[in-house]
Amino acid sequence: MTKPFAGKTLIVTAPSRQWVTADGQIDWSLRRRAFAAAESLGFAVREMGGTFEENARFAGDDARRAADFMSAMTEVDGDIVMSLRGGYGAGRLLSMLDWQRLAAGRTPLIGYSDTTALTSALLAKTGRMSWQGPTLRDLIDIDPLTEKGLKQALGLEAFDVRWTSPEAEDIHVDGTLWGGNLAVLTSLVGSEFMPDVSGGILFIEDVGEAAYRIERMLLTLEGAGILARQQAILVGDLAGVDRACGWPGDFDAKMMLDFIRRRTGLPVITGLPFGHIHAKCSLPVGRFVRLTVNEGRAHLTDAPLP
Repeated sequence: MTKPFAGKTLIVTAPSRQWVTADGQIDWSLRRRAFAAAESLGFAVREMGGTFEENARFAGDDARRAADFMSAMTEVDGDIVMSLRGGYGAGRLLSMLDWQRLAAGRTPLIGYSDTTALTSALLAKTGRMSWQGPTLRDLIDIDPLTEKGLKQALGLEAFDVRWTSPEAEDIHVDGTLWGGNLAVLTSLVGSEFMPDVSGGILFIEDVGEAAYRIERMLLTLEGAGILARQQAILVGDLAGVDRACGWPGDFDAKMMLDFIRRRTGLPVITGLPFGHIHAKCSLPVGRFVRLTVNEGRAHLTDAPLP
């Protein structure tokens, strides 16, 4: 078996939840599978202490998780810091972190879901770029798309994401790429941890949120003046978005997105291969990129700085 990440060190920290079984115990079996998968890809793995702890579903108490994150990002020698998993808990740490030290760090962070609190705050407080991409579980039977994105985050390949969006209008814009889990982003509105991005390209994903809830969160961003400063919205996977539909013609994702297009006048481009799915791209939060859509074919790549 090839080892695409041979010679790279993966630092695993757990700012959010722990992997637990139905009875609340650490899921050691899943843990062994995930860490073995990382090693089989060639990574030398360094894990922070909280990955061994469980405290009311969290991977240790807040102080432990904050200290682990600081150490992983500023002290431990490695090539990339990856979140163990998402869930909930990262937002509780934001006021506990030393942002001046984090601004001086160089190791990139990658994760998605609840990690959005950290990738957003890094951009808002320090201007540092980070990555929305896989967490450790995604390395088990890794999909080629996920592997490709991880290579891009490590600088082994150029950033390049392509997908199809048949209903999208043609567009060609350059701007700062940012976003992540919509529920987590919305929770940061009005705080110092919400990035102030003008001329941006916003990407979103979520899981288990009905169409009306997605719309409500997008309207919250609109009401805060955030959508008016963007050039486009990229929509990743919205797993379960139409589960609440009770009858044919009930309010669904398509109706919701059509309304957001009309309401904001923004291009809303669906099909981005990102979110709570196994095969996902990796997206650089805070990077200046070029978005091109031509005849339903969408493309994200680096753009020259203005």
